[in-house]
Amino acid sequence: MKKEGGKEVKIEVAKKEDERVHYTYIFGEINLSTYIDVKSHNNDGKRYEKYEFHINSGGGDLATSFRIYKKILAIKKDTVTICEGRCDSGGLTIFSAGKERVAIAESMFLFHGGQFGGSIKVGDSRQLLRLYNKPLSILCKRMAKISNKPCKFWQNIIDKGEDFYFNGAEAEKMGIVTKLI
Repeated sequence: MKKEGGKEVKIEVAKKEDERVHYTYIFGEINLSTYIDVKSHNNDGKRYEKYEFHINSGGGDLATSFRIYKKILAIKKDTVTICEGRCDSGGLTIFSAGKERVAIAESMFLFHGGQFGGSIKVGDSRQLLRLYNKPLSILCKRMAKISNKPCKFWQNIIDKGEDFYFNGAEAEKMGIVTKLI
């Protein structure tokens, strides 16, 4: 709700969905139920020309993020990932899978090695890679492929246990975002 002249005005954006395009919305924490929703939502038996994945997430479970990432990469048709606010951690993993990657200039992204409990330290990437079947190594290679930064750049962020934040405009300059809206 927005107040204009003392009156509350409801702002809605109507979006007419195209029947040739399959729309999936990944908002909030990424967990196993997110994957189940994405998997069942994308197995409706219809043939689409294009798949759009709208993402606004602060991240979540690493294994689930990679399941969704692999599912998007496996789609043979056009896939578009759209950042609708933020794509942190696992959200960025999913975002990176799109053939076309769209964001607004003010979107926020976070790349890091994750946060893990127990005796594992974030900087110990070898132990993490073994534990998670090398998903972080896969992500570093993917980020190097879609950006103008080498794999070593991304791996150093993980090894140092740093959080690397950037916005949509910066992501476009790095090549991560293919189109700003």
